[in-house]
Amino acid sequence: MPAAPNLFKSDLAQKCLGDDYKYEGKVEAKSALPQGVAIKGTVTRAEKDGKVAAVVELKKSLHKVEIVGKIDHVGAASVSAEHASLSPGFTVKLEAGLSGKSAKLTADLKRELLTASSSFDPFKKLIAANGSLSYRSVSVGLSSSYCYADGKQKGFAAPEGAVQYGGGHYQVSANVRKWGDEMSLRYHHSFSKDVSLGVSLDQRTSGDKNKETNLEFAVGTEIKIDPTSTIKAKLSNEGVISAVYSQKIKPNATVKISGTVDTSRLTRNNAHKIGIALLMDL
Repeated sequence: MPAAPNLFKSDLAQKCLGDDYKYEGKVEAKSALPQGVAIKGTVTRAEKDGKVAAVVELKKSLHKVEIVGKIDHVGAASVSAEHASLSPGFTVKLEAGLSGKSAKLTADLKRELLTASSSFDPFKKLIAANGSLSYRSVSVGLSSSYCYADGKQKGFAAPEGAVQYGGGHYQVSANVRKWGDEMSLRYHHSFSKDVSLGVSLDQRTSGDKNKETNLEFAVGTEIKIDPTSTIKAKLSNEGVISAVYSQKIKPNATVKISGTVDTSRLTRNNAHKIGIALLMDL
């Protein structure tokens, strides 16, 4: 039996609405080095300001522990160690920046009826935890955090509640945050193994005395054209149309082309964006 879903991570609707819609330039290459070391290099050109960034990542498994080291173009380095064999479905991960200014300890548990996750960040002085319970097609979850740093953020954060129902070819999920000031509803429908639809509705209430409510709506689709190509498209209530085309040009190379058009301001600067990504496994 599959593990219970984590209701505070991406759901099926996000495959149509959130993933891959990036408008940056990107080249990513993976390869294998001797002694079982995997290497990945990524160069990106930022969407907003056009700045170029680069990251090199090394990964190796050592005595059932996966060790990952990263260093970027400005010399910022980090290392992480993840152990997933302590107990069935239980994973522990430690991440730390070599500058000594960041660290995080995460523990995840995935079982048939229960999924739980907790984290501890000593620099942000933050402890967070969430859990999801499942029975047949229904899942419910609760998430919160506690900050022990001095200031306005000290104390418990408002909890987030979530519920999900899966009915074969469709899935409905809802999340409530900040005591009802933020609510989201997601719907995903698989018409076939190659065609799916996602719909989202988000409500945000802001202001203390004169509260203002904003609604955001989006609908998206994912279509698998053939075994090597996929297209995604979505439309928001603000008139923004986005699309992503993915094509495997070789067994070890994939190209992704993304674009967006803001129909509410066609003649303004930055109303349209284009992104190209090349992913290679050498």
